Amino acid sequence: MQLAIIFGLVLFAVFALGLVLLLGRSSAQGALLEEVTRGVRGTGEASPLWRSAVSSDSFAKPFTTFRRGLQRRLAVGADVWVS
Repeated sequence: MQLAIIFGLVLFAVFALGLVLLLGRSSAQGALLEEVTRGVRGTGEASPLWRSAVSSDSFAKPFTTFRRGLQRRLAVGADVWVS
């Protein structure tokens, strides 16, 4: 039992160390990509036009009546089926 616990702790330490070593540094390609995309990303203040035109609330309104009717039918059907 103790051998399994020790083996698990050692395995966890090895994987944690490997993860730290792999994710610790950025590669030359990552630094180049960061530099190239810096100008394209901008500040993020402007959103695309479709995001302001489509609201999730207005998109969901037609489905709320259908959902309410479906819930009512399912509730009635469940009462009949259980009885």
